[in-house]
Amino acid sequence: MRVTDHDTGEEFDLDWSDELRAALQRHSEAECVHEVSEIRSTVASNGSIHFRRQCQTCGDLVSQAISKAQVPPGCIPMDQALQSGYRAERRKQHDDIIQTYIRKQKAQGSEWWLKYNAYLKTPEWQEISGKVIKRAGGVCEGCGRARAIQAHHLTYAHVFDEFLFELVAVCKDCHDRLHADEAANGEWSDGFPCEGCRYQSENGPRRWCGKFDVLAVNALAVGGQCGPNHAELEPLR
Repeated sequence: MRVTDHDTGEEFDLDWSDELRAALQRHSEAECVHEVSEIRSTVASNGSIHFRRQCQTCGDLVSQAISKAQVPPGCIPMDQALQSGYRAERRKQHDDIIQTYIRKQKAQGSEWWLKYNAYLKTPEWQEISGKVIKRAGGVCEGCGRARAIQAHHLTYAHVFDEFLFELVAVCKDCHDRLHADEAANGEWSDGFPCEGCRYQSENGPRRWCGKFDVLAVNALAVGGQCGPNHAELEPLR
């Protein structure tokens, strides 16, 4: 779901989740059911006066026209502000839910990378990496020349419990090149956090942070100057 992140002013791809669906469903079910209504006068497009019941919670007109004989004395005009105020509050509540789950998703993304980086230091990963390098005969599967010293993920679909065919053995130069290509592609995709920041720049194929003079991804990383919450982002004026 494409939404606007109010913390950055940028477009954000918010993933649907059961928790998000449930929150939006609860919000939908909390819509006014017009328990309290009173007769109010309204002006039709032709200028004639009609009388209808107006909900005193949301301001909606909730009845057909009422005959003048049924109208109590001193009937006042419908409250236009009641309806617009209720709708504005409902929109705000909906948007607050969206913003909450944007922040949750960004936080979970940061937590995932912390978990992933810790995983690369475990004996389990070292064993898997060793099997991949052994399968390749110790030769880089990228260049076919240099000694393979690392395993590279072709997909993160089963990360933390990978199939061996999801990994390839690579030398340091090929591994760096693979990640540089991946990073460059992601950095220039729609919705990247730096899009619209006054300090965004470029350095060859990479997106660069002019404010801190580092790669944008480094500024956005956990512990970076801007961080996962984009604290230092300054939108274009």
